Amino acid sequence: MNRPIRPASEIIILFICLALSIVPLPALAQGVPPGPEQYAVPRTPLWIGFGAGVNFLQFSTDGNLRCLSDPTCPSYNGSGVVAPSFGASLDWRLSDGFGLLLRTNYNLAKVSLSADDDRARVLDASGNIVPLVRRHSLQISAPYISVDLLANIIGGKFRVFGGGEVGLLLSPMWESSSAILSPGNVTFGNNRRDTMFLPQSAIFDVATFQPKITVGIGYDFYLSSKLLVTPELHGALPLTAIVETGNLRMATVGLSTSLRFGCGLVKIEEKLYHRLFDTITIENPAIAGNRFSFGKNIVQLDVVETDTKRIITETTMRRDTLILGMKKKVEPPKPIDPVASFEVRAMGTVSPKSPLKEFVVRGRYATEAFPLLPMIFFDKNSSSPAARYHLLASSDGFSEDNLLPSVLEQHRDILNIVGQRMRDNPKTAIRLRGTADGTTENADCQLAEARARSIQDYLVSTWGVSEERIKITRSRRKCEPETPTMSAVEAGYAENRRVEIESDDDETLLAPVLRKKYIELTGIEPQRIEIDPSGSTAGKFQSWSATVRYRQMQAGAESGTGRPTAKQFTVTDDIAQAMHSGAEAVTVDVLLSITDADGRTAKQETEIPVRRDTLRQEIDRLSLMHFQVLKDKLNRTAKAAVKRFVTGLNDEATVSVVGYTDNLGDPSLNAKLSSGRAEEVTNYIKHLKPSVNIIRSEGVAATKFPPGILSHDLPESRILSRTVQIEIIRNQ
Repeated sequence: MNRPIRPASEIIILFICLALSIVPLPALAQGVPPGPEQYAVPRTPLWIGFGAGVNFLQFSTDGNLRCLSDPTCPSYNGSGVVAPSFGASLDWRLSDGFGLLLRTNYNLAKVSLSADDDRARVLDASGNIVPLVRRHSLQISAPYISVDLLANIIGGKFRVFGGGEVGLLLSPMWESSSAILSPGNVTFGNNRRDTMFLPQSAIFDVATFQPKITVGIGYDFYLSSKLLVTPELHGALPLTAIVETGNLRMATVGLSTSLRFGCGLVKIEEKLYHRLFDTITIENPAIAGNRFSFGKNIVQLDVVETDTKRIITETTMRRDTLILGMKKKVEPPKPIDPVASFEVRAMGTVSPKSPLKEFVVRGRYATEAFPLLPMIFFDKNSSSPAARYHLLASSDGFSEDNLLPSVLEQHRDILNIVGQRMRDNPKTAIRLRGTADGTTENADCQLAEARARSIQDYLVSTWGVSEERIKITRSRRKCEPETPTMSAVEAGYAENRRVEIESDDDETLLAPVLRKKYIELTGIEPQRIEIDPSGSTAGKFQSWSATVRYRQMQAGAESGTGRPTAKQFTVTDDIAQAMHSGAEAVTVDVLLSITDADGRTAKQETEIPVRRDTLRQEIDRLSLMHFQVLKDKLNRTAKAAVKRFVTGLNDEATVSVVGYTDNLGDPSLNAKLSSGRAEEVTNYIKHLKPSVNIIRSEGVAATKFPPGILSHDLPESRILSRTVQIEIIRNQ
């Protein structure tokens, strides 16, 4: 059996965490000079050292390194070994807190890897068939010379260093052998219970140069001002393999001690400042008020050097003059009227902050069949529809033609859409099936029926639908959905708390909501603006407020006390849509109001024009939701919908097919599912229209939202995301 070992990367990470936890960070931050108190003032810039240490060498493989000449040998994983090292160092301290460290070391490295194997079968001394247990060994000798160039961060006596290392392997050798452990009556072909598969030989295909990343920590013990002993704990992580076969790598954690000799001396500069100022006073009744005159500064520098310091004394001398004149009555200053002034800037354009001259909203004509999701969702243990659904007190004035072109907005009016269609088509009928989640609601049939009953009551009371046209499907045992969501998270449970609407006349009652040639917003520039009120003035600011408004829609408001500060506002999609679909002459109003400490108010209001830009482009969009759970094949209903959608498609149009999923389940499975569905639809379109120009066909799973879906937070938004969307783009 292979012996489990800790991966080298884990050892290095553990070592780095240990090093950082030991270093006194306050000392590093304050830049405490190195050495004991008696040597703290001067700084020795260069230290030459010699030393020795021990290294823990961690050999690791990827599990594919096997016996070199025995194909039946199992794989080696790795092993560790302790080996000595000898070297020299050059420690160049550029400042009290930073320096460079150059090290070279000779390192001995010998390791034995072993793996046991019992796959073969033989006859033992009694004639029984038993496993042949063999132990395979791989001995590696890889001495090397290493050169490190490291950044050295110094805090007091502690040092943390890190950088790169280049190692040169010196005649790396290996040999491979095996020994029979049991049974006792079996030998190799040489009549021995051990054999040599590969005598000691040079490692083939070896990478002689071994680059590594090295980090470590050290501590300086000063024996004198020019002599110190430094123990260091360090580790190296290899960047390349010694042998690519099996990805054989050697990581190192070592402890070494060196004796270092100092060269040179950098004296610490100490600056002293003396200020010698005096003032003479003169009376002059011929002038009004008092006058003060500054004299000329005279600066003198004195430098004194000791063995360890360079002391610079700066003395500044000056004589000022105060002239006392006739006393004059000082009138209080007149109050300054506040002034509100601001500039509106565009954010996120080519010039990050440029003066805003106008808003530009862009759109294009779109025709879309918005799928109708025949489900109403409920909160946990509740029999009333969730609060996000629009429940009317009266059906007067409602029309599905007035709903926003958004699949989620239309779903909030699902009961009103069905109610209107049943009222307009008195021969139609529906079936309601209430469900309860099996995990959080124990598939409670009474709760499920109460949910269906609440939907029936709403359609009867608000839309005047006869109760006989609404049948409730009841169950006395288990009331989960027939195809429940199996994700064991709250999002999955929420999808099972619902009422399902079924009808034999789907084309009338549950058909998609069709919107023809409506203007679909494609963007607004800029979407973010900044109001800079720095031009406003007041004797003392008390409060301020800034408002951005389009007609009766408020895009944002900010207020505060004291001096007004720059604020940023974002134009939301609903306001941008209103800008594009409003009257011809539209503006965005920006208002700034400031109040001073005396309660006086100043205002400035600016109107920023809005320019509409409608592309000469038309898009038709169809969303398919006819796929079975975890399937990517089109059924007859979906094929019929695609066939109707591409009827009359000309060669100038371009087609885009994108598959989506929600965020539940395994991401890799969702990616494969969305790609498979998109490919299925693409192939069917090519079957119907061989010459069609399909510019895009891909599955994006849950990495993007379908148009109209802003998140996967709600059950309906997740189910509506399990779709393939087809777009046909035509130039007008």
